[in-house]
Amino acid sequence: MRQILTYKLFDGTKLNFICDANDKQSAHSLAMNYSKRLFKSKKFIIKPKTEIIDYERWSKDKQAGARSYGTRKFSVAIVYNGSSLVKDVQADGIKSAYNTIKKQHAIAGEPMTFIYDTTQDSKLCSVLTVGQNTLRSKDKLDKIIDDFVKEANKIPGVGNVAADVVLWKAMCIDIMNGAYTRIPYKTIIETICVIIYLVCPINLSFEIVPIVGQADDVALVMLIVKSIHDDVQDYQKWRKETSISNIK
Repeated sequence: MRQILTYKLFDGTKLNFICDANDKQSAHSLAMNYSKRLFKSKKFIIKPKTEIIDYERWSKDKQAGARSYGTRKFSVAIVYNGSSLVKDVQADGIKSAYNTIKKQHAIAGEPMTFIYDTTQDSKLCSVLTVGQNTLRSKDKLDKIIDDFVKEANKIPGVGNVAADVVLWKAMCIDIMNGAYTRIPYKTIIETICVIIYLVCPINLSFEIVPIVGQADDVALVMLIVKSIHDDVQDYQKWRKETSISNIK
C-alpha cells in the first residue's frame, strides 16, 4: 500500500514522502533512512522528531485519478532499482508529480520518492506558522487582541473596536473548533499575522505581504478594523442562523 507522509521542515515548508509500506511508522523509518542518503542539505533530512502534519494511505483505485500535468513546479528525488535521481517536474499536485516521474522513466513498482513544492515561500510559511500557533493558544490570542485594541483606540475615528474584537475572537475559536467555516482559515491566520506585525513589528519580517511596508500604522489599523468588522457581521448572521431558538 502506498503511504504518503507530509513533513513540516524547520523553516515551515513541507516535504512529502511516498513509498510502499505496511503502515505509517514503517514509512517514517524509510523516510529517515533514505533522506540521509539522498540529501546534502540538513533542511531535508528527516529525523525522529520531524513533525508529520499529514498522512494518507493512497489506495490503488485512486492512483490513476491523479493527473500528470500542471503548472506548479516540484523537485522530485526518487530511489528505484538501486539508483537515485533528482529532477524538476511540472504537475498539478504531489500525486501527479509522482505519476509524472514514474511515467517519464518507465518505473514499475513503488519507488521511494521525496517531493518538494518549489513554489513554497519559506518566509511566508514561517510567518503563517507564527499566526497559526497564536490562534491555537488562547493566552497568546488574548494578549495580541488586547494589544491591538489599545493600538486601535489611539486612532481618532475608528470607533470602539472592542465589541467587534470580542466577537472576532469568538469567531476564531469557532473556526479552530471546526464549527464555523464560512471565512477561509488562511484569511484569519493572515489577519492575525498582520496584527502581530502591528503590535510587535520587531518579531516579524513582513515583506511577503504587499501592503505591509507600503502603509503606515494608521492605515494598517484601519484595514484590520474594517476586515474584522466585515468578518464579525457575517459571523453574527451565522450565529443567529445556528442558534438553538432557530432549530425546529
